[in-house]
Amino acid sequence: IEPASMEKMAFPLPDKPSIAVLPFDNLSGDKEQDPIADGLTEDIITSLSRVPDLFVIARNSTFTYKGKPVKVQQVAEDLGVRYVLEGSVQRSGENLRITAQLIDALNGRHLWAHRFDRRAKNLFAMQDEITREVLIELQVKLTEGDHARTMSRGTESLEAWLLVNQARAQTLKWTRESHLKARELYEKAAEIDPNYARAWAGIGFTYQYEARLGGWQMSREEALTKAIDITEHAIEVGPQQPYCYQVMANIYLLKGEHDRAVALAQKSADLAPNDFVAISVVAWQYFWADDMQRSLDAFARLKRVSPRYSAWIPGVEGAALHFVGRHDDAIATLKEAIRRQPTNWMAHARLVATYADSDRMEEAKSAAAALLETRPNFTVGNLMKTQPFKNKERKEWFRDLLLKAGLPEKPPLPLPDKPSIAVLPFKNMSGDPDQRYLCDGTTEQIITSISKVPYIFVIARQSSFSFRDKQLTVQQIARELGVRYILEGSLQRSGERIRINVQLIDATSGHHIWAENYDRKVDDIFAVQDDICKNIMVALRVKLTLGEMARINADTVTNIRAYEKYLKGFEHYWRRNKEDSLIAQQLFQEAITLDPEFIMPYILVGWTHLDEVWFRITDNPSESIAKAEEMVQKSIAIHGMTAMANSLLSWIYILKKDLDKAIAHGEKAVEQTPSSATPHFVLGTALRSNGQYEESISSIKKAIRL
Repeated sequence: IEPASMEKMAFPLPDKPSIAVLPFDNLSGDKEQDPIADGLTEDIITSLSRVPDLFVIARNSTFTYKGKPVKVQQVAEDLGVRYVLEGSVQRSGENLRITAQLIDALNGRHLWAHRFDRRAKNLFAMQDEITREVLIELQVKLTEGDHARTMSRGTESLEAWLLVNQARAQTLKWTRESHLKARELYEKAAEIDPNYARAWAGIGFTYQYEARLGGWQMSREEALTKAIDITEHAIEVGPQQPYCYQVMANIYLLKGEHDRAVALAQKSADLAPNDFVAISVVAWQYFWADDMQRSLDAFARLKRVSPRYSAWIPGVEGAALHFVGRHDDAIATLKEAIRRQPTNWMAHARLVATYADSDRMEEAKSAAAALLETRPNFTVGNLMKTQPFKNKERKEWFRDLLLKAGLPEKPPLPLPDKPSIAVLPFKNMSGDPDQRYLCDGTTEQIITSISKVPYIFVIARQSSFSFRDKQLTVQQIARELGVRYILEGSLQRSGERIRINVQLIDATSGHHIWAENYDRKVDDIFAVQDDICKNIMVALRVKLTLGEMARINADTVTNIRAYEKYLKGFEHYWRRNKEDSLIAQQLFQEAITLDPEFIMPYILVGWTHLDEVWFRITDNPSESIAKAEEMVQKSIAIHGMTAMANSLLSWIYILKKDLDKAIAHGEKAVEQTPSSATPHFVLGTALRSNGQYEESISSIKKAIRL
């Protein structure tokens, strides 16, 4: 054996004897015997890991060499250790042959080698002898307690031991089915040896995992209770078994008892100071407990005991680096996690948050796109349900960073079975904030007009206006609102002239379907609005009857001064408070004075009279309701029974407790504007007031969807 080179060592040698145990080869010619070879290797690693005066490379790293022709000196150089233990297992019936050799890789010498020919039932005695010889050769002295702990595997039953090793392999598949299979195997092992703590802890682990995923065969709470009861029993029968405390730590993390989880994790590490899983649980628990520096210290130890560490380690370590403000290190570490495992969507999410927190928004949005490509159904809301932060402010901050980068908070809504559209608030390009009312009014009028068309699904003003000033793509907005098409535009006013730019976009492809620029007098704004609505219909291939086209344009006003008063009033009305409602009422009255034929202000004055009741402005609610009814009747006298008039009348009759009329007017409003949210909501309220709860739920769900 060639000596290993100190110069080629990937890591400096530890200041204590250091060893890697390679997976023992299965020479039986039967794959069914793999669990014996793998279990023997793992138990030797586990036993040695409990010795504080040794440095032991974790299973995760040494098992990367399984089945590969590899030289001992290469292993030592890769992993930064001086000693390597290798061997083989061969089973024939009830007979077992085990060979093992301990090698000093620095000088290429065998320190110890032995061949065991025994009955299979003597496997544990052979395993203990190998462990003992390694300790002797490395001149490691143990106290009586250390010796007992090192040689303890928890059972003398070969059958139970094999079942536990098979179960562990199942848990590492991380599926519901594999964990249920593992539970069955662990239960069989516990039945064979009721004092086998590792088997009981394994059962507890499967219930903990079930609770973590929300419950499969029982509720989350029931699964947690089962996990606690069974793991407490495991600790009772095996108080020196580190794995029992690891499982219990994760259970208390799910319960939100972070301090207790940390203490249990530390107890596990005290029992097995070199054990990879024990150190992992320590790093994990400190992370969620918001003790980031201790978490980072544990991650540094993890990466040393397992140089070939798995991708989840930099995935969490990168987040800890971000949380302590080391943004560049965090980004490099998270990129490493993604490079190692491109499907590691959690690392993608943490990279998004780190970029967003660093104000590198282009990179944040690019990382968000990569995340959605990896996990198309990702939502921030669902992610937050799985993040057990002790620090709630940290959790909210992390959530806000993901939303800032444009990741969706909720799952995408299914597209309706008709053309669906959201009209975003037009941007005010005038350089005068006071002109925003004109932009909003143009947007509102377009929404109101196309909502009257039964063949189109139109998102309501309340929802589309919530995206004002948000730096989101049309695809992200369409996904959140569940529509295919987005209309966006801008308006610029200069004196008595306006310039309107508008474009209709298919969000599924990102293609512009239609775009137009209008450079007109302010008085022509109504004709521009009509033209935009007509072009939307043409682009979406919606054919209208003459009556439907007339209904779309029915509310159009011709007096621009009255329209401006109405729009300013509308802006105050939507603030939904006592003071602004009174201001809105005055502005609507001024609009009526300027143009007595303009019906929309009549309707809105009626709603402000109902505000007098809801905001407790009036001492005489009946008088306010009567005034609202008077205003709606004036609008009907001018232009007949519009959808807005029917909606207002429906609510008036709800307050007057004339529910048959309330429902009739609500149904008529829905018929007239089937794509408007408000009529569906008013009808739903009338139905609820009449005790028709199922019908009410149906109507209000439609309002929510719109």
